[in-house]
Amino acid sequence: VKNFKEKYFLYGGAFIVFLYLAPLVLLGENSLILIHDNLGHLHPLYKILAEDGHIFASNHTQIPNLLNGVPRLSFGTEFNVYLWLFYFLGPFNAYVANMFFIHFLAFWGMYRLLTKHIMPEDSKLIIVGIATVYGLLPFVPVMGLSVAGQALALSAFLTIRKGESQWSDWLILILMPLYSSFILAFVFFLFFMGLIWLYDLLVKKDWQIKFLSAITLMTVLYLGVEYRLVHAMFFDNGFESVRTEFQPFVVSTSFLFTLHK
Repeated sequence: VKNFKEKYFLYGGAFIVFLYLAPLVLLGENSLILIHDNLGHLHPLYKILAEDGHIFASNHTQIPNLLNGVPRLSFGTEFNVYLWLFYFLGPFNAYVANMFFIHFLAFWGMYRLLTKHIMPEDSKLIIVGIATVYGLLPFVPVMGLSVAGQALALSAFLTIRKGESQWSDWLILILMPLYSSFILAFVFFLFFMGLIWLYDLLVKKDWQIKFLSAITLMTVLYLGVEYRLVHAMFFDNGFESVRTEFQPFVVSTSFLFTLHK
């Protein structure tokens, strides 16, 4: 009976998340879709990159579809799951698939984190309730698992720290850099994992070799995935960001004086 109730709660939570996403399937391209930092940012960039044949182009190859030509470097890494969804599925289907991935992985990740590390075994209803709420959060789609996947990543790290890791925990850490942002989210996440390791070292006198290896592995993988950015920051003095096109609006004192008169 206990197992039946657990499955009932889990499937019920997953069904609620599905209902939240169902309009994307039922309404198709007539669905309401977030514009800010989504359709107005990375969504068109990935569409351009997936359709013009420059996914693996060199950093300084000019992509002519934007601002009279933008270097390939400005479009980010090619090792990104969302980009390849665009390539294989097309813009809208990629958006829908991405939404299902991030919300269901957020739900599962929080369920896994609470079950294994935080909540007692007899709190399944509360666990599923919290996981469902987390799965319904309005994540920014273009960020992938940058926020939605942090519960899943934390669960894997804590399991490794406890010395109970399985191959799936390491697989999560290996695949996460392919579907999330290092500079927008996981650089801070890994910093706090490093603080936990320092606590274990200084307070518990435990080197936690596996935990340190997991932090190092994920950091190295992120730097490898973001090799274009690393190259631009440390080895390419000639790179000029597209942000220079957006000059701040400055109002002259003479203009203000004219308005006052």
